[in-house]
Amino acid sequence: MEARGGSRGRYARRPGSPAILPAVIASRSHVRAAPARVLVGKRFPSLRVLDYGGEQVVFPREVSGEVIVYLYPGADCSPDGGRSSANGDVLQHASFDRHRLDFEARGVRVAGLSSELPKAQFDRIREHRVCHVLWSDPECALAHALDLPTFTQAGKEYYRRGTLIVSGGRIEIAIYPLWRPEQSAVQALWSMKARGM
Repeated sequence: MEARGGSRGRYARRPGSPAILPAVIASRSHVRAAPARVLVGKRFPSLRVLDYGGEQVVFPREVSGEVIVYLYPGADCSPDGGRSSANGDVLQHASFDRHRLDFEARGVRVAGLSSELPKAQFDRIREHRVCHVLWSDPECALAHALDLPTFTQAGKEYYRRGTLIVSGGRIEIAIYPLWRPEQSAVQALWSMKARGM
């Protein structure tokens, strides 16, 4: 497993916004990742992903409104979760399911994104009763477009944990990496409230 970490305690702030949002600098395997604050205000690139049924979705063109895209590894182990990374994925999914009504009340959709193949995501949804969509990005195309932090394991690239909140096709909030997956949804909600979203 190969990855390099970044420094903690940084903040992401969109110009003109009174809110200060927690984020940290991280790095991709071999390449320094962009700080989270650099992503805020950027247009979300057109991304072709697969849903758990193998159907193609073009985001954000085919998904309107505000959307939370949370990133998770889908690997056996990761720099963010050690050997318990798979358990961390379950906690991260459950975190957003637990606050589903809070997000629905704000008109916000939730999608999990990883480089897992659709079949693995389907099994995960069925086994853990995940109540929101999971998207497959097998080649980590979003990471390459935005310079998001990833790591490699057995020659395959995986996302490190993070959260992107997209509105009107632009990234409003960027948080990564996440060290406590069970707090992912709470952190997203806090950030949205701080921004008045």
